[in-house]
Amino acid sequence: MAPDLLAQFIRWVMRDTKYLGLYSCTVQAPSTGDTVDVMPDDGAIAGTGLQSVPVLYGAPDIKSTFSPGVKMLLFFAGGDPRQPKAIGFGGSAITTSVGGGLMPFARVGDTVAITAATSPSGPVTGTGIIMGGSQKLTG
Repeated sequence: MAPDLLAQFIRWVMRDTKYLGLYSCTVQAPSTGDTVDVMPDDGAIAGTGLQSVPVLYGAPDIKSTFSPGVKMLLFFAGGDPRQPKAIGFGGSAITTSVGGGLMPFARVGDTVAITAATSPSGPVTGTGIIMGGSQKLTG
């Protein structure tokens, strides 16, 4: 078999494997909620980007707001190019809420404002540092 024919045959056999990988991508437009518009970093799948890609959080009641430039990971469920999914985000341009986002949360080491209503003359205010917390939520 000629080298060109062999190369052509291998490309034909391997044609769909590019959708079995995990790809780095960049959020293209501000997005809140369950979907993002992304541009894959790999030119083999980039095209003009992907719109309304579902975000998988891995836990219930988590929602994030993504700013342009946030890095994420992209994969295709079952290797199907019609089923893109985004996971594993990171960066400072993300706001995340847990449990509906009704209350903000603080991490160990964060400085927090404290108001105590134990004084007869009114509330006492100050600052403090979170020293411990729940082992169920880490990040």
